Amino acid sequence: MENSHIVEWDLRGWMGVNEPTPNAQREWNKTLISSINLISGKIKQSSLRGGADTIIIHPYLEIILHPDIYDDHRKKLNNMDVILDPTMEKDRIEINNRKVLEDLRLIPLFTEGVDGGMSTVEFKPISSFSEGDVIKYIEGLVGFVIIKNI
Repeated sequence: MENSHIVEWDLRGWMGVNEPTPNAQREWNKTLISSINLISGKIKQSSLRGGADTIIIHPYLEIILHPDIYDDHRKKLNNMDVILDPTMEKDRIEINNRKVLEDLRLIPLFTEGVDGGMSTVEFKPISSFSEGDVIKYIEGLVGFVIIKNI
């Protein structure tokens, strides 16, 4: 599956700092949120129905979710559900819009405005689209953060 919603994040990116502090790794892990939010924004643009609502990670990676942002009791990060899945690969985090994926009955059709006119979005039944169009739309609802140097 081809997916343009892929961002790389370097787990050891803080090592480039000239004078790392004792909490350098912990502080660096906050930058992971920027990568997740970037993917969520791309999903919002693709879906026209909102950004990501779910993060799926291997339980091994839960420790890199920053404690100031991650609610490990409710399994929430920036109002996104966090699902710990031991079948996930340890070098990636999946970000998706599960709400739309689970209720995929309508797909938005974006129409560009002509001669400066307003653009419109119309929701049509999934049966109105080709299989290729549906697959492309579904791919736009999912993204990944690939973790380097894990």
